Amino acid sequence: MVRKKTGKNQTKVSEEFVDETHDAVSAGFYELIEQQGTMSDQDYERALKKLILKDPHYFDPYLALTEFYLGNEQDLAADQLLDRAYGILLEKFTGEGEAWPHRMQWGWLENRHILRLMAQKAEILWMKEERTIALDVYRRILKMNPGDNQGIRMNILALRSGMSFAEFMEMCEKEDWQALDEWFARGQKKFSHEFEILKEGGFGL
Repeated sequence: MVRKKTGKNQTKVSEEFVDETHDAVSAGFYELIEQQGTMSDQDYERALKKLILKDPHYFDPYLALTEFYLGNEQDLAADQLLDRAYGILLEKFTGEGEAWPHRMQWGWLENRHILRLMAQKAEILWMKEERTIALDVYRRILKMNPGDNQGIRMNILALRSGMSFAEFMEMCEKEDWQALDEWFARGQKKFSHEFEILKEGGFGL
């Protein structure tokens, strides 16, 4: 089931997906993030859990809580929470009668929590050396959002080039964006079929 936003609702009339606004929790989530420094860890965790219960289909609170768990070396809790969120997402788009949309673009603010969740899931899979599945998730993101505001093309090239997640992060942490762009320009030629979709997003390859 592929939807397009029409007013406040979704209808099955287009291959362009725009998610609901999740107004009931999104404003509260951003207020909570701003207040985090004034809260105890226990209160912050409890507040995020309340937001998740209020709207299980809004994924930014899951991501914030996952980051919180990882920062406190609660890796198992982080994995379980991310799996739970991703399972809900898969049910939304791969359940009976459903399908991934042709387009889910970053330009719609409503879509960003979904694209962030997918990127985080792929990152964790890559860290665990589940490279094939990670690559599949990254490809799905790029196919739906060929404008590639998230820089997913870089992750795909790194995986196809045999890099570990740690190696890729070491390269990115240098923050030499020109060198990174040049690396992509050279490397993408070897895997050009992976990046043809970028032309639909306005990239000149």
